[in-house]
Amino acid sequence: MSFHPLNLTLSFSQPSFHPILRIELPKSPSESTTSGLLCQPLILLSITLPDGLFVDPDELEGRWPLNLGAGIESPGSSSPTVVEWFVSPSVVDIERPLLGDSASRHTLSLAVKPPARRSNNSARLCLPLHVRYLPPSDGGWRTIVFPGDDGSEIRSSWQCIDSLTRWPPDFHDLPRIFPQPTAITLPTGKYLHQDLVEVATPMVIWVGWAWIVWRIWKFGSKLGASQRGAEKHK
Repeated sequence: MSFHPLNLTLSFSQPSFHPILRIELPKSPSESTTSGLLCQPLILLSITLPDGLFVDPDELEGRWPLNLGAGIESPGSSSPTVVEWFVSPSVVDIERPLLGDSASRHTLSLAVKPPARRSNNSARLCLPLHVRYLPPSDGGWRTIVFPGDDGSEIRSSWQCIDSLTRWPPDFHDLPRIFPQPTAITLPTGKYLHQDLVEVATPMVIWVGWAWIVWRIWKFGSKLGASQRGAEKHK
């Protein structure tokens, strides 16, 4: 099935450690194909994120319940509907720091139905992201670009729901697209402060433990004194 190219516009929300990737989806193509057959359009997206960003599958499950199927209808909806998604690899380590190698990245695959209401304007899909621990830098800032030259990319195409031979749809071999990259700049520690942090952190931990032990000892001493006083008055 031949449709016009799928052009996406990307942008990040205001810089934070929980940014939103905003994907502006183009107006859906006509539901009549060049051969005169009816087509219910579906957008397939495969998003390989930079290693510094990740999605939380549990959060996505709450936002986009699984197993809705392509037949779900959103009467009167003016927003796109995610009808299928999965993350590969399926387990996302949300605690690990930035590693920077391609093997550590994960890919989010999405099947999106355009809004039920036909519009001349684009529709927005918002993808909640999280930032990994970023190592210190000279300037105290790090810029993450998506898509970038670090292997992060986005692949996408239009599909006709009626022409799908399987569900969930096959996300392999989607054509790579090249939207205008978007960037987000985030604060990091500074190398200048690294030695101080490495010395101060264990000191603070040891002081904290010493305070806890002292409080326990003080409480035990008071309790023992109270018990001895009670025994004397018997």
